[in-house]
Parts: sequence; structure tokens; C-alpha cells
Amino acid sequence: MNSKLSTSMKVKFDNIKRAWMITDIHLGVRNSSNEWQEIQRDYFFNFFIPLVKKEYKPGDVLLVLGDVFDSRNAINLKVLCLGIDIFEALSKIFTDGILIILGNHDVWAKNTNDINSVRALKWIPNIHIYEEPASLQIGSKKFFAMPWRKDHEAEKECIQAMGPGNDYMLCHTDIQGFRFNKTTEIEEGCAIDEFKQFEKVFSGHIHYSQRVKNIHMLGSPYQLTRSDIGNPKGVTVLDINTGTETYFENDHSPKFIKMKFSDILEMSPSRLNSIFKSNFVDIYLDGEQSLNAPISTFMDLLDGKYIRMDFHPILDGKDDVIEDLEVDANFDLLKFVKDYVDSLSYNEDTKEKMYNFISKLYKTTEQQEYQI
Repeated sequence: MNSKLSTSMKVKFDNIKRAWMITDIHLGVRNSSNEWQEIQRDYFFNFFIPLVKKEYKPGDVLLVLGDVFDSRNAINLKVLCLGIDIFEALSKIFTDGILIILGNHDVWAKNTNDINSVRALKWIPNIHIYEEPASLQIGSKKFFAMPWRKDHEAEKECIQAMGPGNDYMLCHTDIQGFRFNKTTEIEEGCAIDEFKQFEKVFSGHIHYSQRVKNIHMLGSPYQLTRSDIGNPKGVTVLDINTGTETYFENDHSPKFIKMKFSDILEMSPSRLNSIFKSNFVDIYLDGEQSLNAPISTFMDLLDGKYIRMDFHPILDGKDDVIEDLEVDANFDLLKFVKDYVDSLSYNEDTKEKMYNFISKLYKTTEQQEYQI
């Protein structure tokens, strides 16, 4: 990409006072899972859009910092319709503009942004899509918008060529020194100091919300994986004139939660149901008490409701976050559990109890799933 081609792309949005910012929506996540489509529809139509309608002020725009869709190759028809429904509803509120920059999940090729899924939204009124870097006058401030670039050296050259004279920067990128999650640091991308010329930088791409110096990695609006455990999710509104940010936390969408089975057995049914009602729960089996507990005791506590849950043994007293894995359709979970339990250093009686417990609990919850 020749950055000189983009220096003339100067667009003005007059009389704008505030910018709502959201990123990494990932519509169609988890292979266009119907469950996740409902979670995302629920977020927008029962949380985000009502919030915007309540807090909206004349002169507000919406900035979307990439990864509108999840799949780089093909968009499921239901997912496409969901995206159209969402942005048609938003365009009726943000009549001064919805500005979208491309993320890596929005583009098909590594070396060009020409083929991208967000083009499906360009017919919706008030939507402006930025496939290439652009200088934007939004209200009283100048914004430098830089969509996803695979080549970090080209990113650096683009920032040096087009960045000067801009107050804020919008991007979708890796930045060295930030974290993918609470344990893994980013080693690729531009260095933090490459962005020091800007008053503030707002970036998508990394789902784990965080701040370093003048850079705000906004993070996804809802938890998408176990790596998001404990990381706040929400939407940020920028006062363009003052640089002040207002944050609205998402207290609506499902969360990933870790719990020890021994703690569960001590909770009241009402407390349990409030936790399990709509969240994804990882249950860690801790000790003989867990293995000896009757399955019926646990299911009675949950009042017979279907829930989303997975079970894990605690190894050497540790219960670290287990990352989400892509699982083959022919994967046999119970065989995997049997092989895993057999490899542990417990006595045979304990291993048999552990396997039988997990097996019975898995089959019980699986039966409930088919009853929905």
C-alpha cells in the first residue's frame, strides 16, 4: 500500500461533539454459532442500542474500530442479516455518521483491504467505510484513521507520513508492550513510542481492554473467550473537545466464570441460579468431596435448568484459565477424559471415581441440552 495515495482522503464531519467507540464485534464468531448469534443480537438490541438511545446527544457519531465480522472467508447468511439489522438500527440514531475502519477479520487477503466483508454495509445510510488510511476532521479535532495492515513496517511508515498534525488516532493493530491476555505480552507491531505524537490513540484488535500511556486498547464489547475472565467490557464515549472519556460497562452479556465444585455445593439454589443463568461456567473438581458428591445433589441445586458449563480437574492445586480450543467434529470428549484421567498420578480408585463423576455429569447436562 502506497500511503501517499491516502493523504488526500480528507473528510469533514462538522458540529460533532462526541464519539462513541466500539470494536471487535466479531459477528458470526464460533463458526456462526446460533447460540452466539443470539448473544450478539441480545447485546445490541437489549443493551447497546437502548443505552445509545438513552445517552445520545446531538452531535454524536459512532466509530467502529474493526472486526465487524468474524470470518475472513465467507459470511453466513443469518450473520449477514444480523449485521444489517444492527447497523440499520444504529444508522437511524447516528445520523451524523457511523465511521468504520477495517480489522484483520474483515479482510480476505493479507496484502490488500480491497476485498472485505464490511462492504456489505455500505448501502446503509450514514455509514462511511475506510479501507485505507485517512485524515478526518471530526468536530474540532483531526483524527488519523489507520485500518488493519499486516505489514508492521508499512504501518510505521504510514504513521510517520500521515500522523503529524492529527490530534487523535484510530487503528486496528498490534502494539508492542500490550497484552493479548493477562499472561501473554505482544511482541510484534509498532512500539508504544511510535504513537507519542498523538494526544490519544484508540485501537481495536486486542480483545483484552487495557491502557498504556496515551494508548487505549478498547477491547471487545463482551467476553468472547476464557481469556476475557476478569477483564472489564463496555463501550467508551469520547468528548472530542476535552478528551474526556465516559465508560459504560456491559453488565448484560454472558461472562466466563471459574468456580470450584466444593464452593458450589455450599451455595444456595438462588445464588447458583443467578450465576449459572446466562454465563459460561468452568467447574473445577477439587478433591474427594467433589468426586463423592451425588450427581443429583448438584442438579437439584440448579433447579433442573439447562446451563453452559465445562468440568476440569485441578492439577497440583492450580486452576489456571483453560484457553478455548478448536475441536474436531469427531472429537470424543469422554475418551479424551478417560485417557487424561488414566495419565494422572492418583490411585486407581480415585481415578475411577473422577472419571465416573465427570461422565455422569456430562451425560446429564447433555440430556438437558437436547430438551431446550
